[in-house]
Formats: sequence, structure tokens, C-alpha cells
Amino acid sequence: MHTDPIKKSSKEFQDFRKGIYHAETLSGVLTKHQKGSSASGMYGIQWGQMKGAKADGYYSDLNKTEFLADTALQSQVLLDRYNDEMPGVKGYKTTSEFLRKKYQPEITKAGGNFDYSDDELAALVHFLGRDGAREYLGYHKRDKKPLHEALPNIYGPGKNIKNMTPTEYLEKYRKGREGNFKYG
Repeated sequence: MHTDPIKKSSKEFQDFRKGIYHAETLSGVLTKHQKGSSASGMYGIQWGQMKGAKADGYYSDLNKTEFLADTALQSQVLLDRYNDEMPGVKGYKTTSEFLRKKYQPEITKAGGNFDYSDDELAALVHFLGRDGAREYLGYHKRDKKPLHEALPNIYGPGKNIKNMTPTEYLEKYRKGREGNFKYG
């Protein structure tokens, strides 16, 4: 078992963690992810990303069962991803800066609202993945395509998993970030 890194982390990260935890599990009420989802643990971390990072030596001896049993390790992985410290995976901070720089002017120019904080952009990346966040902001917010056309792999016809929309996810994220819930 690992030591929980949260006590030594920034307030910014602690708020992000609370928001993600609430959005992914409703603050611990939902403890299992949908069948067919690769989301793992209390933060819904994509196990496929862990496998890629493991190939670069990041917790290379870890298996999914051990990961799920160690909540401090799950917090450490989320912190590493947030701080751009997971090998082979672009971190949330770097990606949210990129998204803001690229899409804020484009969406504004197209007459849309770009009212996302950096941590909310990071939450979108956590939820949709880096490419999914780009497609959401570019095709849906900027180009005004319907969600099922902007993100057909997630919201297109014939999907077996019912996903929240990005708006629903951010609403839950904000509630968790700003709320006073018990966190795992």
C-alpha cells in the first residue's frame, strides 16, 4: 500500500480530485463502472493509459486488482497525470493549456462561449480523453455539430454504454469540487 499523496498536494489539485471523484462515483455512491467501460477505481482512470505508461516503467509490476485495492495509489496516479508526470501520457495541465490556447479564440470567433476554467478543461480531458476533448471543443462547441456527430465513438448510434454528456459531467464535477462531500 502507498502513502496518500493528497495531504502534500496543492489546493488546486485537491479541488480537482474532489470534482473528479464526485463526477465518477457520486462521492462513493457508485463504486462500479459500467460493463464495457475501461474506467477503473474511484477516479475512473482509464486502465489503457496505465498499460501504456507501465510500458515506460511506470508502476510496471502493477496489475489492475492491486491498483483497485490501493486508493492511495489511485490518488497518486491522478496526481501524476494532473502534474504531467505519467510517462508517455500528456498530462492534464499541459493539455488544458493547449486546449485554451487553441479553442478559446476559435470558439469565441465563431460566436460561442468559452467559459471553462483550467481545471474544468482538465476534467473534460479526464472524461473524454485528450482527443475527445479536442473533438468536443472543435466540432461541437466551435462548429456546432450535434454531439453524436462530433463524438461518434462515444455518442454515436449503437453505443452499448450510456455516457453522461460533457455538460452533465461538468455539472457533477463542479458540484463535487465546490461541495462538502466525504471523499475516499
